[in-house]
Amino acid sequence: SEFGDTNSFIKDKPILVIDDEVDSGSVDTGEQLLNDKGEFDPEYDPKTINKLIRQLLNLYEKKSYIGYTATPFANVFIHPNEYTKDAGPGLFPKSFIHDLPEPNNYYGIEKLFSEETGDIDESFLEIVDDHCHNPQDIDCFEGWMPPKHYTDHEALTNGNNIHPNSLKRAILSFIASCSIRNLRGQIDNHKSMLIHVSKYIKVNQQIKVQVINTIDKIRSTLLNPGTDEFINFKKEIEEELNNFPKQNEFSFDQIFNSEVGIKFVVSEISLNIKNLSGDSVDFLNYEQYKRSKGKGLQTIIIGGDRLSRGITLEGLSTSYFLRSTKMYDTLMQMGRWFGYRQGYQDLCKLFTTPEMMDWFYFISEATEELKLQFRIMSEKNLTPQDFGLKVKSHPLLMITSRVKMQHGHSITSSFVDHFGQTTSFDLNKVDHNLKLVEIFLNEIEEPSENKSIIREYGNEQNSYVWKNVNSSKVINFLNKYEIHEDAKLVRPHFYSQYIKNLNSIDELKEWTVGLMGSGSSGIIEKVCNKYEVNLLKRKARKADFNNKYSIGALTNPLHQMLDLDNDQIKEIIKNSKDKKNYGAKARQLRNPKNGLLLIYPIEKPNHKNSKSKICFGFAISFPSKSKSKYDENNVSYKVNNVFFKQEYFSNQD
Repeated sequence: SEFGDTNSFIKDKPILVIDDEVDSGSVDTGEQLLNDKGEFDPEYDPKTINKLIRQLLNLYEKKSYIGYTATPFANVFIHPNEYTKDAGPGLFPKSFIHDLPEPNNYYGIEKLFSEETGDIDESFLEIVDDHCHNPQDIDCFEGWMPPKHYTDHEALTNGNNIHPNSLKRAILSFIASCSIRNLRGQIDNHKSMLIHVSKYIKVNQQIKVQVINTIDKIRSTLLNPGTDEFINFKKEIEEELNNFPKQNEFSFDQIFNSEVGIKFVVSEISLNIKNLSGDSVDFLNYEQYKRSKGKGLQTIIIGGDRLSRGITLEGLSTSYFLRSTKMYDTLMQMGRWFGYRQGYQDLCKLFTTPEMMDWFYFISEATEELKLQFRIMSEKNLTPQDFGLKVKSHPLLMITSRVKMQHGHSITSSFVDHFGQTTSFDLNKVDHNLKLVEIFLNEIEEPSENKSIIREYGNEQNSYVWKNVNSSKVINFLNKYEIHEDAKLVRPHFYSQYIKNLNSIDELKEWTVGLMGSGSSGIIEKVCNKYEVNLLKRKARKADFNNKYSIGALTNPLHQMLDLDNDQIKEIIKNSKDKKNYGAKARQLRNPKNGLLLIYPIEKPNHKNSKSKICFGFAISFPSKSKSKYDENNVSYKVNNVFFKQEYFSNQD
């Protein structure tokens, strides 16, 4: 095949290039500008690895290039028409993107979210809030490891050359988990802890010294049973043992007296504390260790953003993770928290900040959403080339794009085939939203289904449905609903603008509204003095502070089928392997003229700033068919704060 001036030299031999971790290194992170005609500058010089891969492919007439990655965001955002004279076409995955199913023994994001209750299993999460003076300020620059620090930063806690207590707890948790694993018979398996708090080599050297000091102190404490230090250490270890789901599996005495217990573990760790950031001389060779010592390596690894992607951390059970300067880099590192954890997934812990937990859930949702889009694409036999715009304009996934944003750049977003639900609430705004819901429900008159909803998928009590509600009332509701400022996933005023835009082409005019009151709290409240609801119970997440209340999931996957007829519901249930796909299938069957708005009354956690017992959340579901073709009548919104640039775009250096 011909690419501009470059003819392929090799005609008779095909080539297959396989690229592992294809989202790192292979993607061109430079900025190739488009001219006025929307064409790329042919003289542009891409980054080296990207250019060399393209030149290699250009040599061959017949070629296949296949990439593997757990985080395909960067690849999806490559421009499909990328081209230069010197390197030929870009590496957009134009033929297919295939989502590999996770095997049962893979511990992935899904394992944290409970399908049934929508709650999250947070037993593996531990909060870090002592790493700097003001942990809620992303511009904080004082303390042991503030979000903003530089290569000459001194990592001091209250002026002393020690790490904060949260890292000590993480180390103790790791020691406890190694001891339990050894007593479970996993002595031959490797065990790792990762400390990821800075990208600077010098800073990581200080942390290594602090960790060595902590381990040395623990070793000497273990040599002197009966001292105050020992009694205190025993208490701390017992606390960590009780923090694991199986609380009484082994006592302190059992792990203290065992030959492969706590003394053995601490002694092994003390010989294997590694700094793997930048050009440090430490190296990691699990297999060589096992061959020479006849047992698994027990190691604490200190690494930065540069912890090479090629390094697999074997048996990673404890991570201590503070934010990178750029969210995109952080996203790339998050994949390390998951993997095959057979025999010890109950002993895994992630110590991190509330802000990182928020991002973690956000990225989890974005990844799930992206995978769902890939599955739909395969089912419809579409290629990424046909499908690209859809993902690019998805409001959730756009945030993970690393296209350079100019100051005040406007982004266009489409909500075709979109489902959004509120999962973060500002408890100061609960009363406002309660009044708003009551005004809205009074305006839309009498429900067509009152108190009980009967559907093919089951019956809902204390629930109400309104049909053919005019979009102007829905727009008004969305414009006035108040969300928590941290809510990244749901932007009601963007929705209302989008509905308005599509009304102009006669779409999204008629809405079904559901008040979904079949909760499990047993607390019966009256909305508008007439609609009895049983409040939903939703566990608050650990990452909440001040006036924030966050939950795992608000809705039940079945509810997106509320506005379909029974034959359509039967068809969806019959043709879906997984409940998660119900929503996507329902959006495919919905008429472009119709939308679905679901309102959920949740039992509010106690909070002094509000009178009402009800915290109202909503979910919204848009049809997947639209004549807007994803590119007209979208919502355009301006992004001009510096925070956005800092957060979302990686300064690849």
